[in-house]
Amino acid sequence: MMQKIIHNSYVRFILIMMCTIASTALAWNNNMHSLFGVDDANIYFVYMKNIAQGHGFVYSIGGEHVEGFTSLSWTLLGSLFFKISEYPEFLLIIFNIIIISFTLFQLTRFTDSLFSSSSFSIPSIVLLCCVYLIPGFIEWTILSIMETGLWTSLIILLILHIVSIINKESTIKEQYVFSVLLGLLVITRPEAMLWGTFFLISRYILLYQKTSSFGHSFNNSIIPLSVFICTIIGLILWRLSYFGYPLPNTYYAKVSSDILSNLKHGIGYIYRFLTANPLSLLSTLAISKILLDRISKKFSNHRYSPAVYILISTILISFAIPLFSGGDHFAYFRFMQTTLPIFYIVLMMILDCYGLAISKQFAIILCFFAIISSGLIDALSGKSPLKHEWNIAIEGRSLGDKLSGFFVNESTLPSQGVLVAGGTAYTYKGKTIDLMGLNNTVMAHADKIKDKNLLKNHASFNKKVFYQLKPDLFWISGGFSDSVDYSLLHIGEFASKAFKHIEIDNSFKKEYSPCIIQKKGIKQKLHIYASLSFLQRLDTNKYSVFLLN
Repeated sequence: MMQKIIHNSYVRFILIMMCTIASTALAWNNNMHSLFGVDDANIYFVYMKNIAQGHGFVYSIGGEHVEGFTSLSWTLLGSLFFKISEYPEFLLIIFNIIIISFTLFQLTRFTDSLFSSSSFSIPSIVLLCCVYLIPGFIEWTILSIMETGLWTSLIILLILHIVSIINKESTIKEQYVFSVLLGLLVITRPEAMLWGTFFLISRYILLYQKTSSFGHSFNNSIIPLSVFICTIIGLILWRLSYFGYPLPNTYYAKVSSDILSNLKHGIGYIYRFLTANPLSLLSTLAISKILLDRISKKFSNHRYSPAVYILISTILISFAIPLFSGGDHFAYFRFMQTTLPIFYIVLMMILDCYGLAISKQFAIILCFFAIISSGLIDALSGKSPLKHEWNIAIEGRSLGDKLSGFFVNESTLPSQGVLVAGGTAYTYKGKTIDLMGLNNTVMAHADKIKDKNLLKNHASFNKKVFYQLKPDLFWISGGFSDSVDYSLLHIGEFASKAFKHIEIDNSFKKEYSPCIIQKKGIKQKLHIYASLSFLQRLDTNKYSVFLLN
């Protein structure tokens, strides 16, 4: 019997991994055929490479210590892959495929147990269909090569661990497993402080419900609580000693101190998420219904209680994160992908609570409705709204390579000030200055209250700091071309707004100029906004400059 169970579990895991690989290949086909990740992932790669080479947590070699990444655990894992392999990005994708497959494997087993099935249940199949075919989950948890996959796995595994306590006793092994997952969560993202508190409280309540003893429940919570608190304190102390700040620099660059502005952005973020994913909207409406019925006592205890309330609570916590931070600007709602499978499970649980069994016919209709309305058809036709995120990384890497080659014979490579700070910085051999502040502490801390009229996560630019940093090359526009192409120097609306229309300031015009730089023996010309002091330092025997002002 045991052999049969092990065999079935093994087969299930292999099938899920094969489906995960296939779904990743589909997402790859829909998004630039790239294995380099999105541009923000390339920011991680900069730090991973520098750590692997022994330079420490720095964005530019020899530069300041800065935590321009959100996840310490993901950065450390990636630096190991950079140390041992020439293809670290591919290894990170493989790692994501494995942990997401394992997480989905555990989710399907949990779903089967909910619906009293000893094998693949219809709800489990519906869950996998939604996860694999509705665009967003695989893109963000695997192909983006961000920390989202690791974060998602930890959150879901902790949720399943909490719920499992309903039907089993707390042992020392259970406490250690919970503690390890909790510790990993803390070093993966700052939101772990909220999530970890929720998990600790939920676990304690479940233990108390089983024993009716405050003391016994607390004794079984001492180890995970101690690990949670000590990990937070240790992480903060390390950050203060190494970086000088208690939170990642990305927090200061992205999150405004204007609470009302964050709340407004967060409400809009959740609204767009719910309207873009009909199943998540149905799930939220079903949650509202069951909570209202519970308050009015129209809904009695069900066999799913308290599991359904734990899962509902996780969804409410996932809503709280963007309400506090304001969400982000990415398509497919990266913040919400972490708990999206829970939305699907909760929807099916609540439907079952009200007597709507998930039959084969109902499952087919539900999946068809979700897929048609989710944007999969657009993605398959090459219109994925995330496609440009991979393209930015690809073009950035190409630009950094070209720029390094263009100035390769210079004694000191010019510094470049950038709007998108991933791919370009990864391949450029000179100094890169992140003008959006993610990888620059001075810029990130310049304005605690961000301009609410600017795009989310792109509102940290400060003109005064810009003139202090004074990059030699300023990528407000520009590029390489074989001929004189004035269109490359046209400043787009997005860049102009992100840089707060600095190009029209008199002080800027005195120090910077749009120009075309020609290197002897090189066909391609560099079209760029450059500081006049840098242009004066250029070797006239090698370079000729045409100013457009």
